[in-house]
Formats: sequence, structure tokens, C-alpha cells
Amino acid sequence: MATPAAMSTPIAPPPPAARSVAIIGAGVAGLRAAQALLSTATAPSSSSSNPPLHIHLIEARPRLGGRAVTSGTPFAFSTCGSSSSGNTPSAWTGPGRSVDLGPNWVHGTAESPLMGLAGEDGEIVLADPFAKRGGSSMVTNGGNGSTGAGFGNGNGGGGMVQIVCGDDGIDPKAVGEEVEMLGSGRDGVKGRLVKRDIGGEVFDEVMSAVMGAEGYSKEFYGVGRPNGSVEVEEEEEIDERWSLWDYARVVVGVRFGIDIDVDLGPEVPSHVTKDEKWERERRRIEKWERARFARDRRLGNTTQNGIRSPERAKMFMRMLEFWGGWIGEDVRRQSLRCFLMEEGMEGENLLVASTYGPIVENMAGPIYEAVKQGRLTLSLNTKVTAVRITSCELGSRPTVEVTMVSTVDGDNGGLKTNTYTAAILAVPLGVLKRSFPAPHASTFPTSTSAPLTIHPPLPLRAINAIRSLGYGRLEKIYLRFSAPFWASIKANVISFLRADHPSLPPAPGNVPRQGQLLMFSFAGLPSGCAQNGILVYLFGEASEGLVRAVREAEARQKRSSSSGVYGAPKALEPGDGGYEVVEGFLEPYLQLLWELAQAEATSVLDINAGNRTGAGKRRPRPTHVLTTSWCEDALSGWGSYTNFPVGLTEGIEDVEALVGVGGGDYPLWLAGEYASPLKALGTVAGAWWSGEGAAEEVMRWFGSGGGGRGTGSGVRKVR
Repeated sequence: MATPAAMSTPIAPPPPAARSVAIIGAGVAGLRAAQALLSTATAPSSSSSNPPLHIHLIEARPRLGGRAVTSGTPFAFSTCGSSSSGNTPSAWTGPGRSVDLGPNWVHGTAESPLMGLAGEDGEIVLADPFAKRGGSSMVTNGGNGSTGAGFGNGNGGGGMVQIVCGDDGIDPKAVGEEVEMLGSGRDGVKGRLVKRDIGGEVFDEVMSAVMGAEGYSKEFYGVGRPNGSVEVEEEEEIDERWSLWDYARVVVGVRFGIDIDVDLGPEVPSHVTKDEKWERERRRIEKWERARFARDRRLGNTTQNGIRSPERAKMFMRMLEFWGGWIGEDVRRQSLRCFLMEEGMEGENLLVASTYGPIVENMAGPIYEAVKQGRLTLSLNTKVTAVRITSCELGSRPTVEVTMVSTVDGDNGGLKTNTYTAAILAVPLGVLKRSFPAPHASTFPTSTSAPLTIHPPLPLRAINAIRSLGYGRLEKIYLRFSAPFWASIKANVISFLRADHPSLPPAPGNVPRQGQLLMFSFAGLPSGCAQNGILVYLFGEASEGLVRAVREAEARQKRSSSSGVYGAPKALEPGDGGYEVVEGFLEPYLQLLWELAQAEATSVLDINAGNRTGAGKRRPRPTHVLTTSWCEDALSGWGSYTNFPVGLTEGIEDVEALVGVGGGDYPLWLAGEYASPLKALGTVAGAWWSGEGAAEEVMRWFGSGGGGRGTGSGVRKVR
């Protein structure tokens, strides 16, 4: 198959057809929009009565896929304006070595359009890390069939172990030996292992609370009067200050029989001012949860009996912090009012063990073919700086002027402006946030990238939506070892609770620690996909802190081609300054993992067993480390994907406003994971559907003579 560079025409000439569409951004939304237009538009040989359509796909990066990128992809390590860092290190290229830098899950396998894609080898391999080993994988060919349990769907945490960091995290005597001592005390690192059956029970309670919060949000979002499922005293909107964390504090009071403020106190604080409005919301949530708890006990869906158990309540709240990896921010920033927007699609949520590489390549195939046919012009390394919609003249319809510039190093070709009949703006939400910043918005990490200007501006309701929706900060760290020293644990997921325990040593560069840290073992992936590696998720302040510390360390050392480059992934080896930062940050967790692995291998979990193999010894160091830097990448919008923060009041209406842009005398449409059906917001499937829906709207607009808008086939409907 041809390479993207060979098919690209930087700073392309004006479109050759009477009808033309510029698609700005070649991520999943832009690629799907181009595919949909190609499948419905008229071929070049058609009659003049139905003029052909020419598509210009414009992408600032030197590759296709946007945030959906695999380490083995050419130019995966390049950033806008710096193609010199595009060579992928051999340690992260090829079968058993490539990893996803962007999305690496398929959400809602029963509905996701990605299930119908297959690579050149005819298969996509998916796995459920949370399931027990031996039953965690599936192979799809054209999207047929599935096995394994979805994320948290009643598997009892069988594929996961939970470690509480620190020596005062859980009192074994208070919970009937539900945890066991762990850690040699090396460098002050200690922890306690939660027994798997107990951890599974508590984790199931956490997932029940998540579903309860979702139901509560559905019940009371946007209504002046509930529909009567639960009797309530107050009939008002959910207090926008409440988070998922605050909701869970009420849950543990009901299910674990405690006074959350007295029994847990400052360890699990609320971040909402306790006024009269707060108290009304607390009473309503308590009634809701008491009704749910009574039903669960009647149906046998809970292991709790309401008897006082503050230690289990602590464990519950710490496990809840896993949600930060779901939204790319601390769980305390997840809106309760708009939590229904996190509902998701039907089916399982599975890891793409074979990486997104074949999926993106499949999507790119029709693009390359259309370039050969002359139906599409592809311009890589081309950044759009301005979009201007001309005003209507009598008897004519508006057009779209797109100004662009080459991003190739040393290219001084200057600005180029082309005119199109219509345009689809398929850029990340973060890019739009830079174009329409909220008053008093915080500064962005870099000042070198000017914002995209749009004139006339988007409708005011859409601008307010852009400002209101959240944008997560999720980063990935991949660790490669000579051998999987943790194999004896026989778990795919290792969860570190209280990962910010004050007894842990300070992190290099003063990188803040997050409350819960998840590691995914790649050693147990299906055959052909397994690696001697671990994936670590960071989010929020920890993400920004680590990315900054790694970049600064590399810049001081100037040892890698991406030293000091904002937004570039970093491939690191022992001796690199960035490697030492990452390894130092993860040291306490890796040491506890090493201790647990040695204990499992010898069937001993006694801290006093000094003769245990590996006790107190230095654990193996990674041979290679790879970190992403999305929160410093201007083209991704300085972040990862959309979320719904505390303070958001009209989340659904915000998304509807973004989906509703375009049509009439404003021939510019938005496409991205932020402008999709509710069930797919923030996902690759959402980006796909959004691009497809935008293309349908464009074709209906053409069919109406450029003066109206249609409703599409339904993929543009939000709810």
C-alpha cells in the first residue's frame, strides 16, 4: 500500500470540481467524513447536471489518524513543524513491540462501528484485562462474536489485584485479615495486599455505585419534577457542584453503616460547601441509595448488610479513584449532574491487543484509492490557520475560504488560501477551546502555536458549549522488561490504592502523585500480541507534572531527537534523564509489585520472612520506557478527550449545540468525539459517527441547493 507521504500534495491547488469540501483534520472523524462523502458523492465522470464532488483532506501532521496512532507508525514520534523527530525507535516497532500512543480500547462491542473493521490480515485481537487469565481474549473478523467480561461487569475483579500503599492504609484487625502485609520497607516503601475475594466484592460495590450515580443523573437531569421512580422531597435540578466522589460518600454511609464525616473525616473529604442546597441534595441521594440498597439486598446483588465497616468504606473510596483513568481527570472533577453522559454503548469494553494500527490503516485505504482516482486531494504537513465563510450575494450561496501553511521544516512557501463550497472542521475539542477561550481561562502550555481563527465565529451557543465541556489529561507510560518478573501474580491488572500516601518518597521533579494508579500487564495478552511490558495510566495533575519533568530532563541532557520538543512522545533508555524521572516516579509501585511477585512465587506473604527470595532486593529495571505527551501537543488540543466536569449545567444541550453547527448560510460543520451521540462521547466510535453524520449533513445541504439542512440518518442525533 502506498505511504501517506507519497500520496500527499502539500499546499494543494484550488479544487478542480464545481462542488468541493475541505475536511480539516485527518483523525478518525475526518477520515470517516471523507469515506462517507466518497461513498455518496458523484464520480468524476458524472454529467454536469449532477456535478462531481472533490474532497480536500488537510492534516497538519505528517500522517493520518490524529490521536489514534501506534508507535510503529511512520512519523508517530513527530510533531507539527518538527518532522525531524519522526523516526520510530526500533524498540517500539513491529509485532510484539508496537503500542498505542492514543486510544487502546474499543468501547461497546455490541454497537461500535469499529467491530466491522479488519486489518490486512483479516483480524483484530481484543482482550479483557479484568477477566481471569485463559479466558480474556477474542478475535474478530468482520466484527462477529465476542467473549470475556466487560469492564467491571460482574467479574468480581478476578483479573485484578489491589495493593494499598503505606503501612497505615488498612488495619487488618479491623477487617478480619482482609489485607496482608507487603513490602520489605526498602526506602520506606510498604504496603498491604487486599485479598482478592474481598477486593472483588468491594470493587463490585464501586461499580454498583457508578451505575447508581448514572441512574440518579438520568432521573433528575433537566427536569423540574422526577418521574416518580423514587419518592423525593425536593424537585429541582441536581446541584452542579456535586461530583461522583461526593455521591459515593453518601453511598458508603448507606452501605457500610458509617458517618462519613466522623469515621473517615479528612481522609475522604467533600469539596462542596455544606449549605442548605448541599443538604437537600444529600438527603435526596440518601433516599435514592437506600431504595437501591434495599432492592440489592432483596435480590442478593450485594455482599454488604449495612453493618458498620469504616475500613471497607475507605477501601471503597480508594477504589473509586480508578474513574480518573476513565475521564483523564481526578474523580472529584466528574460532574454528577451530567454523569448520564458517561453511560456508554451496549457491549463490552475491550483492550485492542493488536493495536489500532490495522484499524487506522483500514480507514486510510479508501483515502489512498480516492487520491489515485483524482477524487480526493490529501495534504499532509499542512496546517490550517483560518477559516472564513463569505457572505451571501444575491442569487448565490456562501463559500468557505481556508487559509493554510506548510509545517515542513524550512518550507517558506507562506500562506495559501483556497475556496470551497463547504467544510468540515474535524479538529479536537481542545483546539476549539484555544480558538474560543473562556474569560480568565488558564494559559496553554505553549505560546508558539497561534489559535485557529474562524470568521464569522461559530454560533454563540456553540462557543459557550466549547468553553463549558471538559478536556481530559490522560497520558500513558509503557515499560519494557527483559522478562515479566510479575508473572507469578497471575493477574492482568494491578491497582495501587492510596498511591499518594505521604509515606512514599517524593517523586522526581516534584511530580504530584495521584490517588490511585493502574498498571496493565501485557504479558498475558493473546499469542502474537503479548509483550514483556506494563502499561501505566496517569491523569490530571500527575500527567502534566510527569510530561513536563521528562521534557525538561531530556532538554537538559539533549540526548534524544525529541529533546525539549513539546508534544512529542519520548522513547527512553537507561541513562536518559527522562528515563530516570519516570523510573523514579514509579519506583515505589514497582518495588511493591516486585515484592508481591516474589511472595506469590514462594507462597509467603510475611514481611518478617527475611529469607524470602527477592525480599529487600532491587527489582529489575525496565530496558525501555515510552511516555506520551498529549497534554503538551498543540494539535491534540493540549489534552486527550472530552469529559464532563463539576460545574457543567447543560452538558447534553452543549453537545447538541455543537452537533447543530452548519447548514443554511453557514456551510461549516463540526466533527469529533465531542459532537456525537451521548452513548459514544469521548470515544473513537463517537468520532467515527460524528464524521459520518457531518458528511451526511453536507450532502443533504448540497441536495437542498445550499439553503437548508437535513436530519441525516440518525447518527447526528445526540439522544
